Amino acid sequence: MHFNGYGCTRLSQYASRASASSEFGGGWSAAQATGAPSHVGCAVQMAGSWAPFNRDTTQNKLTLTFTKPVLAREVHVWEHANPRTAAGFVTSVVLRGLDGRSFTVWSGRDNTACGEKLSIVVTASVVTNTVELYTQTRGVAAWEYIDAVQLKGDECASTTRPTVGRQPVDLLANSRLSSQLDRVMGGRSTGAASLLLSSGYLFAGFLETAGGGFAYLRLSRTSTIDISRYAAIELVVDVHAQGQTPLAFQLELIGSGRSCSLVSSFALPLGDYRNTQLAKATLHAPLAAFQPKGPWWAGGRCSGSSTSLRSISAIQIGNYYQRGSYRLALHSMRAVDSAPRAPVGIPKLPLDKRGRQEAANFLRAALSRAEGLRGKGSPEASMAVAVLETSAWQVVRTDRAATSSARQALREAADAAAKLRSEGQSPERIVTDLQAKIKEVLRVDYAF
Repeated sequence: MHFNGYGCTRLSQYASRASASSEFGGGWSAAQATGAPSHVGCAVQMAGSWAPFNRDTTQNKLTLTFTKPVLAREVHVWEHANPRTAAGFVTSVVLRGLDGRSFTVWSGRDNTACGEKLSIVVTASVVTNTVELYTQTRGVAAWEYIDAVQLKGDECASTTRPTVGRQPVDLLANSRLSSQLDRVMGGRSTGAASLLLSSGYLFAGFLETAGGGFAYLRLSRTSTIDISRYAAIELVVDVHAQGQTPLAFQLELIGSGRSCSLVSSFALPLGDYRNTQLAKATLHAPLAAFQPKGPWWAGGRCSGSSTSLRSISAIQIGNYYQRGSYRLALHSMRAVDSAPRAPVGIPKLPLDKRGRQEAANFLRAALSRAEGLRGKGSPEASMAVAVLETSAWQVVRTDRAATSSARQALREAADAAAKLRSEGQSPERIVTDLQAKIKEVLRVDYAF
């Protein structure tokens, strides 16, 4: 460390704690990425670095925590790989501010060789003690190794407090829980809402489309909340393990009076159990993607004023027109300052759907569900987008499910849909484009 002449101390520190979305364990656990580098030169098949559990091309996330918060100046990442030619696997580097805000300080093509370090100069003004690394080997099934991560920055009197951004807002707090089923209109769906043992809420039942076809969870706030200065709503949920395709939900923001609500959608990705619990996924709904929602008899189209993000009095999460068992385990829901364009928390396909034939059937099932939803109205078209976008990402994340060209085409289709959503384009337009692109992938790359 040294004094920099401006009342601050320049610190160079290695990570003191680490966690990962996946780890091999033992000599290749996440903890091996803490402290100073363990190796000199390229270390293949040598313990002392973090490695993911699987040897593949899946995206992984490694989170490093440092003892002291600093005004970040540089980040250095020591890399190895097995095989050694797979080094150069970091896809983005994100700093997490003390206020919870995320800053992507680098993304692109990493050309770091095995045994060398990726060095990044930080230009953003962010006080942090947390670095998030996103990794993915290119074109070859491999284990990426991270030996050490160093954070350099200035420790000033002010770096113990957030200096930029806004604190995320907990949207589950200060709310009263209730639920509504289609039985009020003669339907036969079942469902119940309850508290989860840890935190959050559970809403589960069976949706019957004959005579009804809806069930929703409602969180009525004790006072209105202003989320107009935030970028997205972040949800941490359990994956869906009861069907053949992702399960979509409408996310509805309700104001006071008779104004139309604002609606967007998300989909629970298909997933498996980890040990005895379902895996979790982190999803984001950009606030720019929310559209006015009118009454059902008008096809969801709004003809009057719409809810203001400055005054939200309730939030509804609804399952519409998707017959079968449903289970929404909502662990947290927050308004946040930023959201990744490409989702990080969407998992690979379940084990029984990782072959090409199974993946093709998965995409066809997603197209079928989307087609059934889009014909119900504009709000349901946003659900169809969520189903298709999530399905595309799950295939992209699963190596054996598609050829490299198919995965690239699906990635581009999902990216394009996310961009259009963030621009507030109509869900009808987005779902039409997305359906056409997925059908073309099936025609070209899955011609069995």
